[in-house]
This record gives sequence, C-alpha cells and structure tokens, in this order.
Amino acid sequence: MTLAALMTSFVMQYGTNYTRPSVSGDALNLLNAGNGAATGFNTPTSPVWGNSSAHKAADAIATIIDLVAQKGSQATGLPTAANRSDVARYLAESSERADPDSDLIRAQVDETLGFVKEADDPSLFAAIRAGTVKIVHAADLGLVYERRVEHFFTEDGRYTGGKATYTEQPGFNEAMMVTGEDGRLYDRATGDRAGRMQVSGIPFYLTWTPGAGDAAGQS
Repeated sequence: MTLAALMTSFVMQYGTNYTRPSVSGDALNLLNAGNGAATGFNTPTSPVWGNSSAHKAADAIATIIDLVAQKGSQATGLPTAANRSDVARYLAESSERADPDSDLIRAQVDETLGFVKEADDPSLFAAIRAGTVKIVHAADLGLVYERRVEHFFTEDGRYTGGKATYTEQPGFNEAMMVTGEDGRLYDRATGDRAGRMQVSGIPFYLTWTPGAGDAAGQS
C-alpha cells in the first residue's frame, strides 16, 4: 500500500483574496460525525490590534464547522472522537494562525520583537522597549499575499506532518519604504523608520519614530 493511501490531509488557504480562510481536504471527513460542538473547538478571542480586521479566527472556525455539517453523518466506520482529536486541534490552531488579530499571533509578534538586540538596531531596540513601535497587518496597507498550509494525517486521524507556502505580489516594499543615506529603511509617507516582519505566514509592517539610536548607529 502506498503512503498516499495511508494519509489524508486538510488545506487551509488565507490572505488578501479571502474574506475568511478557505478550508478543504479529505481530513474533514474525519470530523463529520455529530455536530460542530463535538470537534472540540474553542473560539479564540480577537482583540483589536493595529488597523487589522480582515480576518477573524472565529470566522475561520465557523467555516470549518459549516463544512463538517454539510457532509452530514451518513458515513460509517469513522474513527472515534478520541482519534479525531489531532485533526480538530490542527484545524483550530491553523484558524488562529490565519488571524492577524488573534492572541496567538499577537504574542508571537511580541516574542519576535523581543529577540531584537541593541546591536541589531539601536533605534528599534529603544522603540520596542518604549512601546512606540506601530504594527499594522501589511494587507491593510495594500500588500497582496496568500498563505497555503497543508497538514497530513493517517486514516485514523493521527498527525504525521505538514508543509506551507507563501506568495506575495511584488512592489509593496518599494511603494512603502525608501533607503536613507544611512542605509536604513524609512517610511515614504512619514519619514519614520520602517521595516517588515512575518509571523506564521502573516506579514506585518512596522514603523517607529527615529531616535538617538539612529544617530548613534551612523557615527
């Protein structure tokens, strides 16, 4: 028996062209017994953060539950609820990772910024600690992107691995930022320092007011 015959998967696609994540794949069949409440989803909170509001984890989970409900409960011989837990868990986690406003993504952005050292960029380092870095979902500023995540499971619902791809329409960086004489990036519109970061396949645009660290970095 081939590996493909032993495996099933679900695919989640999200980004600028999706009002809410698109979910497809044979693994959804593992969840078609009972109603959505039986899959173990807990709707995550979606605090307002920056200007981002295009995607909500709650909407993504609603989409999954809708798809499961549409399949009905006609099939027999499906895995037990306990063996479906991996599929449900990865669907829920992928939904939250598709939401730029989710607690998970916000925490990951904060964690990533926490790794910035003063030697990397004195001005950014100071702005992070002062809490003055402005973080905006890049899609809200015109970036067109798509993220595709695929997770694989055995026929009884146990997770075996996954893969992800990311694509974006070129031209965003050039439209938003300019390189200064000091070699650093600046926001074209405001003159503030600027940069990009990506967390779990979600792109963000960062700006902060130049400070003493910039002058120090030029000396």
